[in-house]
Amino acid sequence: MTVRTDPRRARLCDFLRDREPEIVSDWTQRMRTMSPARDLSDSAIVDHLPRILALIADFVEAGRADTPVSLGSLPKAHAVDRLARGFDLDNIVTEYGLLRRTILDQWESRIGPTIDLSELRNLDISLDELLRQATVRYAEAREKLLKAVDRISEAALGAGDLDTFLADLLRATLESTESVDTAVMLLREGDTLHVRAAVGLE
Repeated sequence: MTVRTDPRRARLCDFLRDREPEIVSDWTQRMRTMSPARDLSDSAIVDHLPRILALIADFVEAGRADTPVSLGSLPKAHAVDRLARGFDLDNIVTEYGLLRRTILDQWESRIGPTIDLSELRNLDISLDELLRQATVRYAEAREKLLKAVDRISEAALGAGDLDTFLADLLRATLESTESVDTAVMLLREGDTLHVRAAVGLE
C-alpha cells in the first residue's frame, strides 16, 4: 500500500533527497531498456546520478529563494563517461528524459497527481541545463577524439623511424586525454622493460 503525503506540504526538493534510492532504482531499471546499458553493472549505469539528483534538488530549492545554484562540471564529466561507455548523443538525451519521467512518476505514486508549478518549472530548467551542458561536452569530447585519431594516423604515415613514431603517438595521446600530463612507452627487451619514448617527463 502506497502512503501519500499531503501535496500542499510536500516540497519537490525534499522529495528528491528523501526518495533518492527509489528514484535511482526505478531509473536504473528504465535505463536497462537502452542497448548501451544492457550489459553494464548497476554502478556503471548509476554513475553520477545521486550527485545529479542532489544538484537538481538544490536548484529546485534555490529557485524558491531566487538564489542561483551552479551545476559545476558534473554534467560534463557524466557526458565524457557515457561517451567512453559507448553511448551516443541520442542515448544521453534519452536518459535525461527517463530521469524526468521517473521523478514525476515517483512523485505521483508517493505524493499525488498535483505539483507546485514553480517547482515543476525549476525541475525542467535544471534538467534542460544539465542536458545542454552534457550535449556540449559530448560534442567537444567526440571532436577531440576524432582529432586524436587523425593525429595518430598522421604520426603513423609520416614517421621515418620507430622512435619518431612512438614520440608522435604519445604526444597525440597526451593532447587528447584529459587529466593526464605524462605518457611513457615501455618496450620489453628480454626480461627487462626499457623506456623507449616519453612525453611530459623532465
